[in-house]
Amino acid sequence: MRLDMIFKHPNGLDELNDRLVSNPRFIFYLYKDTGRDKRTRLSRLKGRYIWRHKRQGYNGVIKLIKDSGRFWVEIDDQSEGLLTGAFISWIIRNANDLVAGIDMRL
Repeated sequence: MRLDMIFKHPNGLDELNDRLVSNPRFIFYLYKDTGRDKRTRLSRLKGRYIWRHKRQGYNGVIKLIKDSGRFWVEIDDQSEGLLTGAFISWIIRNANDLVAGIDMRL
């Protein structure tokens, strides 16, 4: 599944990832950070973060990707929709000040 995200700020994906890392009580955790390489100026245009859910039944990964001003999420949900629902509800509850809209494509 693919979700296109529209952020209110140009660096919204980095702020979203920082918000996740700042609070260890959230249900997701940062599995892999292939985000910004701060040695170049063009690195702020590209990045990838991989999140996972902390509970056992929510199998799969969430890839948050940015490339040249476009942001999207690829969800590999192996738990019959539980991971997708948990991610969307987490965005609504904890990051509604960062995200302006979500476009879902199956």
